[in-house]
Amino acid sequence: MFRHRYYLEVPFVNASPDTSWPFGETPLRSWKELRRQLRDVDAKWVLKTGGSYPASLGAAFREGEARSELVSVFRSAVENFVGNRVDGARGTEAVELLRLGP
Repeated sequence: MFRHRYYLEVPFVNASPDTSWPFGETPLRSWKELRRQLRDVDAKWVLKTGGSYPASLGAAFREGEARSELVSVFRSAVENFVGNRVDGARGTEAVELLRLGP
């Protein structure tokens, strides 16, 4: 069997409130505020990992999904490191790719 691997060089923004200044600066209380913030950084896609959003942004993201302005286009499970990469332990994690609509 021959495996194909594709490596994409995609600009991204880390939207984790814990580690990203633009998204952790002030709490975003609504989808409208979050959508504006995502558009300000020219985001077109959102990758949801582990089946959930960060707690402080979850309600706003779920509102976007409910309004069909954040649309799921792909779901899968991927292999990822668990804990320290040096240990080489791996596990699977659910991922979902969502497209930011108009």
